[in-house]
Amino acid sequence: MTLPDLPSKLANILACPLCHGPLQASDEKLFCTTCAQEYPLAGNTPVMLPADHPLLPVFREGLPPLPPLSWKGKLRQLIPEPEPRVWTRSSQRAIARALAEARPDDPDRVVVNLGAGVERVFQQLFAPYRQILYIGLPHSGHVDAFADAQLMPLADDSVDLFLSSSVLEHVRNPEQAVEEMARIVRPDGLVYAEIPFLRAFHMVPNDFQRYTYSGIETLFERHGFSLVEKGVCSGPFNAWGLLFRDFVFVITPTRPLKMTLRAITSWLVHPFKYLDHLFENASWATYQACNFYYLGRKK
Repeated sequence: MTLPDLPSKLANILACPLCHGPLQASDEKLFCTTCAQEYPLAGNTPVMLPADHPLLPVFREGLPPLPPLSWKGKLRQLIPEPEPRVWTRSSQRAIARALAEARPDDPDRVVVNLGAGVERVFQQLFAPYRQILYIGLPHSGHVDAFADAQLMPLADDSVDLFLSSSVLEHVRNPEQAVEEMARIVRPDGLVYAEIPFLRAFHMVPNDFQRYTYSGIETLFERHGFSLVEKGVCSGPFNAWGLLFRDFVFVITPTRPLKMTLRAITSWLVHPFKYLDHLFENASWATYQACNFYYLGRKK
C-alpha cells in the first residue's frame, strides 16, 4: 500500500479495524482486501471508521476548513488558561522509561500514542523521538490516522508500546478498548495509560466512567497485562483545584462570564497544583487523586 505522507511504520501495520485484513489504496480511499470495507481519506490521513460508524460523516468529505473564530475562541485567546493538570515526577519517569525500553526510532520497533499528544508533558518526553505514531480522534493536533479506540486499525501483535492519556473515560466500552490494546501489543510489550479518578463531568455527554487506584490495575489485568508500575499521575491538589474551577464554571449564569471566571479561577488555583510534587508518594494521595497512571506488560 502506498499513500502520500503516510509513515512507513504505519503503512506496515495498518489494517482493517473490522476484520484486521490487509488494505490497498485506490481512488483516494482504502479498501480491505478481505471484507471489502472502504475507508475514505481526510486530506492524506486515513479515516479508519467503518461505513456505519456515527462519526464517519464528520470526515467523509475531508477535513473541513476552519470556521471563523467564535467569540468563545476570541475570549480564550485574550484570557488563555494554563494546562489543566500537573503531572507527577513519578508518572513522567514511567513514561520516559517505557519509551527508552520501546525505542520508537529503531527500524523494527513501533510506538503508538492514542491521540495527538498535545499536552506539554508528552511533547517534551516525545521530543527526542521522530517515529512515534499518533492515532485517534483528537480535539486538536495532528494524527497519522483517525480511528476509534474500540476498533483499532492495527495488525495483531504489531506494537511495542501503546500510550493513552485521559481517553478511556470517554470510551463507551473501555473493556473493548483495552482488549484492542491487548490484541495489538506484542507479547512482552508495554501499555501506559492514564485514567481520571476525581474529575467533574466533562466533554458532555461523552464522559462515561472513572477508575480507582485498584480499578485501573484490574481493568488491564482482565485483558492479559501484568502490572509493572502504577501510581498517582495528578494528585489531590490537582483534583480539588479542577473541581473548584469547574464548580465556579457551572454555577455562573451567563456564558461570557463563565469563560472569564473559568480563566481567572484556573490561574488562581494553578500554583497550588504543584504541591502534589511534595506528596505524590504519600499513601493518602491515592484516596483523592485526580488521575492515576498504569504501566503494564503483556503476558
